[in-house]
Amino acid sequence: MSENHTAPQQHAQPATGASRVPRFPDGPAADPAGSHHERRIRSFRPRRGRVTAGQGEALRRLWPRWGFDIDGLHRIDLGELFGDTELPVVLEIGFGMGEATAQMAAADPGTGILAADVHTPGQGTLLALAESEGLSNVRVANGDAIILLREMLAPASLSGLRVYFPDPWPKKRHHKRRLIQPEFLALAATRLRPGALLHCATDWEPYAEQMLEVLTASPYFENTQPDGGYAPRPDFRPLTRFEGQGIDKGHPVHDLLFRRAHGVEVTESIGAHATRAGGNPTPPAAAHTTPAGRTDVEAGRTAAETERVAPDVRRPAAGSAATGREARRTERLHPDAQDHPARP
Repeated sequence: MSENHTAPQQHAQPATGASRVPRFPDGPAADPAGSHHERRIRSFRPRRGRVTAGQGEALRRLWPRWGFDIDGLHRIDLGELFGDTELPVVLEIGFGMGEATAQMAAADPGTGILAADVHTPGQGTLLALAESEGLSNVRVANGDAIILLREMLAPASLSGLRVYFPDPWPKKRHHKRRLIQPEFLALAATRLRPGALLHCATDWEPYAEQMLEVLTASPYFENTQPDGGYAPRPDFRPLTRFEGQGIDKGHPVHDLLFRRAHGVEVTESIGAHATRAGGNPTPPAAAHTTPAGRTDVEAGRTAAETERVAPDVRRPAAGSAATGREARRTERLHPDAQDHPARP
């Protein structure tokens, strides 16, 4: 291990019921970053789901060996993590149940795949597949990929980035939660080596249009397609179960293949702080993490600060006749103070 690399933190995942006995004491934590990182608009919904016996067994046995929590407290040495300092590593954000990830790992054993997700059943499935198929080039990360990129990965440490079928957040008021945004690209650019491939795929056409627009406008990435449009699905990306469901529904699937531009630098101060508030980059002196309940300069008011400064705009209790109207008013007046799961 390098001096900046510590063993993955083993957290207990709370279980339901009065006993609170953790189901996977050495497995993925429910909230690995805890309160030591700022509140911000998230691009994902935490998904635990029902864990089968096989998935649970894989989590218990294999998580200490091949999995780690994204706690944001230490820098990861990817060479140490994969046991090969020469192995190129690709980060995959959101892998679902892991079947496509396992297929890609098997087809390209010379590339390490660092797969990040918050879906506990999928984490168990991917670990089980890696063991059954003898895949030594897969590691599983649990938690927020933004914190992984910003706090735990070294600059220019990744040879690629894959974002397949991210949540499209179709409602207009939730578009700010979409992952592919200019500030995310600025952060990703600091962690990708020049020439590294950024590969996105989605079956939600309006999101595909936004991805293409944002990526084309980014000075850090170049489209691999001469016409500046979408790319055909490359052979290395398998047809996923989710993709097949979309095709059955008549949803067109779009792939976007961009490369990290050579000779275009992005400063660490911009990339590392670009996504702290889900907004525009700010200088490092103006962006810092704080304990829960205090205001981060860039992240905006926390729930406690919002209540102190503007108690009249607190979200009404469930069941109130004005719930919908007041919630919309709150989001309009204080958009940065909304860090709750998406409302139905």
